Amino acid sequence: MTSADTAPSRRSVGDRCRDWGVPAWGAIGILLLATVGVWLIWTLRVIVVPVFVAGILAVALAPIVRWLIAARVPRGVASLVTLLLALGALAAFGYAIAPTIADQFAGIGDAVGEATDRLQGWVERERPFGFTGDDVERARERVSGVGVGEAVDVVGVTPAAGLRYVGTALAAVLIAIVSTFFFLRDGPIIREAIVARARNGRADAVGAACDGAVSGLRSFLAGAALLGLVEGTAVGVVLWLTGSELALVMAALTFMGAFLPFIGATITAALAVAVALVTAGTGPAIIVAIVVVVVQQFDNDLLAPIIYGKLLQLHPLVVILAAAAGIEAAGVIGAFATVPVVAAATGAHRRWTESRTTGSPVASATETR
Repeated sequence: MTSADTAPSRRSVGDRCRDWGVPAWGAIGILLLATVGVWLIWTLRVIVVPVFVAGILAVALAPIVRWLIAARVPRGVASLVTLLLALGALAAFGYAIAPTIADQFAGIGDAVGEATDRLQGWVERERPFGFTGDDVERARERVSGVGVGEAVDVVGVTPAAGLRYVGTALAAVLIAIVSTFFFLRDGPIIREAIVARARNGRADAVGAACDGAVSGLRSFLAGAALLGLVEGTAVGVVLWLTGSELALVMAALTFMGAFLPFIGATITAALAVAVALVTAGTGPAIIVAIVVVVVQQFDNDLLAPIIYGKLLQLHPLVVILAAAAGIEAAGVIGAFATVPVVAAATGAHRRWTESRTTGSPVASATETR
């Protein structure tokens, strides 16, 4: 055995510590940078969240821009027309359902009163936990006697703070609209700027990763929209058939809740059962609960694995854990943002790996246009 063969065993403890110390300090540095980055994003969330939403909207609207460009419409005009069409469709939808929502909310007060009467009668007969109908009556008088000013004091929002919140919300909406337009118009430019900064012959891989991120995000949006359509239709129909109020509103909320994977569906399902209980009674509420549970089991056990497996190539457990981590870290904002970020990162990593393996770009830049 030569001295070269025995050299590794004779290395000092200090040398070994140095070998482990370099990657350890590198990991600590990356962790610190990530922590600072997350803190900065959270501090600037009033700006970051609208820009993030604009990115999602741009990915969803990009096919329309490409279609208009194919029809020889200048890119800037196509982006503006697409944005205006989207805003117009949203306004038209709101205008179409606003009268229905107003009519349903107009009768919600009477429905709540009737539900309270039924609750009071049940408490009077059964006396659960020692409560009586007089206790329900006193609670009703206490709630009905709270004025707007008292309610504001309870919530802790002053008029000045309310105006500030409204101004912040309006600014966020404006930022989202403007950012969406620029993402639609300058998407290819942004992509090429990122690719141009790649070094050591990695331009093709970086471009493929950008396209993969867009593809992953688009797949997530398509899957969530499909699940939301199924669940929203089921909830709206069963509420309408049972004579409950707010069927159209709950259908729309259920559809939007699908973009908070698994968690949004649970919240909207509970709201649907509560609406049925208040506006139609115990029997309809039980029917709604049964239908909602069956539909959600169908979606979670059959549709979600197929959709997130084939479209997104992401296991449903990863989606659940990502959404849970987002809620723990940043509440509703985290639940909304984490899964799209994971979808985009997964798509980018997959395309990057494929590109580096094959040595050629696997995705066309048209995906981001």
